[in-house]
Parts: sequence; C-alpha cells; structure tokens
Amino acid sequence: MAVTEGELAALRALLLGDEQDYLPLTARLTDDDMRSYELLLQATLALAATRRFAAGFSDAGLIRYVARVRAGTAERAEDMALDPLATEAVLRHALGQDAPYVADPWTRLRSVVALLTVLFGDLALGESRVDALLAEARALADRWLMELA
Repeated sequence: MAVTEGELAALRALLLGDEQDYLPLTARLTDDDMRSYELLLQATLALAATRRFAAGFSDAGLIRYVARVRAGTAERAEDMALDPLATEAVLRHALGQDAPYVADPWTRLRSVVALLTVLFGDLALGESRVDALLAEARALADRWLMELA
C-alpha cells in the first residue's frame, strides 16, 4: 500500500486553500484510503511543524499556538470546538516529543487538519514549495506504510 495520487491531490487542495477542489477530492477517498491518507496528513504535519518551530519552542509557546489554532479563522470557525489537549498532543507528537496518543481517529484527524491549515498559513509557501514538501511527506508516509505492513 502506498499514498495515492487522489490522496495527494486532496491534501494539496487543502493546503492551498482550494476548498472547491478539496471537498470533492476528499469525498472520493474510500475507507481503504484512510490509513494512507491519515499517515500522509501526519507526515505533512511533522514536516511543517518542524519547519515552523525550527527556532525552538517552549511548553507555553505550544499551548498558545494551539489556542490560536482553536480560535479559528474566517474559513475554519469550527476549530473553536477542537479538544485542546488532543490538539496539543498531536502537535507535540508531530514535533517528536513524547505525548499521549489520541486514540479517537475523528478527534485526531480534526486536530491534524486544523494544525495544517494554520501552519501552512504561517509558512506562506508558494505552490512549488508546497509541492516539494508534499513530495517529502509522501515519501515519509510511504515509508511508514511499509513499516506497518
């Protein structure tokens, strides 16, 4: 099993803020796609978070960042309902810190998507840099999938 072009296209649309394409592309993903899609999301989050926090971070800084993510944006007002502890754990895990595993897949997925939305806004990457990061994330997710097989 490997990350598919459809999964990559759905994530690319999300990261570029193209909701018109994101929603139909995501709707086409099947239950069989979800394992690799979630790993692609997590790999992308790990790479983006590492870039965003490359200069370092404190516990208080991460907590403030999660609060900012939860404050939502005009496009993602639903982020106010995110579980703060779960979102913080997802971010800490992405940064390689020891953090509790968020067992509920829906909570975990909502946190990852919200974090990615804000992180990519902060990083302000152009399309070519988004594509380069996605290629790196895809390779990482494919490696994780092989390890799980």
